[in-house]
Amino acid sequence: MSNSDTESSGPGSKLKVIKLVVFIGLMLLILVEARAKMAYSAAISGLDTLLEKSADESTLEAVDEVMTFFPSKALVDTGETTDLYLYSWASLLNYGGYKISVYASKSTPQRMLKFKLGVAKLETIKPMSEEDARPLPPGGINFGGQ
Repeated sequence: MSNSDTESSGPGSKLKVIKLVVFIGLMLLILVEARAKMAYSAAISGLDTLLEKSADESTLEAVDEVMTFFPSKALVDTGETTDLYLYSWASLLNYGGYKISVYASKSTPQRMLKFKLGVAKLETIKPMSEEDARPLPPGGINFGGQ
């Protein structure tokens, strides 16, 4: 048996391979977490900007454009007047991942009404009963203007 065969398969080379595998695993973990966190933060900032704009600009298509780094999108619930969409980014360290719930109208085109961080439930909006409805006073409402 030659001396070079025993050196290449010795404990030193196995240790190098193990270190390399651990290093690659840690780098993948860091990249997945950084991707999820950056995309989540950018999405929150973008959704805030969309809410400040007019209703015409806050369509569901615009929301999809704001969501970066390819989140998964699912229609979670549907109601009479609104749909609830869940956008999520996979995470290995943050249990449950990064999630944003978006409420959208059923009008065409669909418009974002609001968003919540995490998983939300569809809120039902009850119509106002006739007992709660109050007529305006004669002349309307005056807010101190002329």
